[in-house]
Amino acid sequence: MNRLILLLTSFCFVLLSCGENEITNEPKEEIQSEENIQAKLEREKEKLKSSILSKLTTTIENGGSTPTIIGYQEFSKPSIGKLMFDGDKLLVNKQYTYYKNNDNYIMGLHDWVTESGELNNLRFTANGDSPEIRAEWKDKKGMTTGKFLIKPILEGPNANQFYYELYSTKWKVYGYNIKIDLSDFKEILSHLYEVCGIKVNQNLEQTTTNESKENSIIVEVEDPKEINYKSHNPCSFSISLPTNFKIREMYDDNSPDYCDFIVSIDDGLEVIELHSMLNSRFEFTKIEELFNVAILNSELQITYKTQKENWFVISGTNKENGNIVYWKRISGENFISDLHIDYPPKRKSEIEPYIGVISSSFISE
Repeated sequence: MNRLILLLTSFCFVLLSCGENEITNEPKEEIQSEENIQAKLEREKEKLKSSILSKLTTTIENGGSTPTIIGYQEFSKPSIGKLMFDGDKLLVNKQYTYYKNNDNYIMGLHDWVTESGELNNLRFTANGDSPEIRAEWKDKKGMTTGKFLIKPILEGPNANQFYYELYSTKWKVYGYNIKIDLSDFKEILSHLYEVCGIKVNQNLEQTTTNESKENSIIVEVEDPKEINYKSHNPCSFSISLPTNFKIREMYDDNSPDYCDFIVSIDDGLEVIELHSMLNSRFEFTKIEELFNVAILNSELQITYKTQKENWFVISGTNKENGNIVYWKRISGENFISDLHIDYPPKRKSEIEPYIGVISSSFISE
């Protein structure tokens, strides 16, 4: 009898112990499940990024290149440029032409310089409501560094294409992926919005169209008269900006001879570039000469231009992306300073009301 009681007691203890284990294990299983879900989402996001990069692999044959500056002298000539992007291996090659022996003889296309490099610190980000892919670039010889950018073009003559740019303080090679079709463009764009965390209120059918007037976003802004402005004097120029505008240095390197700054609005859209350089580095005797050269080399569909005693203004539409551009150059006592405003037409109602105050406040030392 005693043995039976002991057996029953042991059996009950085992049952209670099992019950306790089941109760204590349930939260652990639930927590583990949530962790698995998060890990799975991250894996899917990384897989989506890899897919986007792979689909953006391209070779741009008929791009453009700006002059290469070496020792503050133009070493290359603005010409056709080439970019080759391998989205799987994150490799970018650039090609450009150059002067022979630093004179004005341009070498033939078969004499192009090719520089191969790798991308680092690649990130999917957003400039306002536009998704972007950015990275740092370094050539395999370790001699040249730059930055890399891919972004979709949603308006203008190059709408429904992706824009590629490899650039530094001394050169730029750029172009458009014209080989991609509309359906692929929309699919990649949709995935970019998802990865970059951009909420799109428009239908992609509207977002990717040239008819910008019909499909532009109407944004209500405050009366510019009621906006507070703050004066900035970061180097050899001064300017007044709305207090909600953010100004920062464009590059890490500093010099008493020149400076470069960039300005963004509330949502991060970069709309203003500010540049200043010693006037001794410009070959001119009066502002009219700089004005004429600017008109001659302009890539804008110019709608307005004027030149005064020590400054000029040129504005119009960028022929490549349809953006509205306003450029003011001032010849100060010691420095030439540039105010460059660039924004898409759909943001006109936000930016245009402030241009008058910003421009009139811009002064060069």
